Amino acid sequence: MNKELVSGELVWTNVSTFALRKAKARRLGEVRIPLALAYRPKAAAWRLPDGRTLWCVRLWEFDRPTTRVVSTATLARYCRRSRLVVLAGAVERIGGA
Repeated sequence: MNKELVSGELVWTNVSTFALRKAKARRLGEVRIPLALAYRPKAAAWRLPDGRTLWCVRLWEFDRPTTRVVSTATLARYCRRSRLVVLAGAVERIGGA
């Protein structure tokens, strides 16, 4: 897995759900994140064996989708800044923050 600095926060890139399943991660749930008009990518929450919760978000990057992995706090902060209060509550409830 590669790390990349995006808007001041370290996020994981090039993560597949296969790698998460191989690591014995447990899927907690998913939400749709409204980014632009009809563009609403899915964000899936995974609980790792060490207790951490990560969110995998499939975003389009140029000509192909890529998976970005962020924490519950980061996703909830985005939702609150975007005034998506109900979605922020769902993210915190699923992610356990």
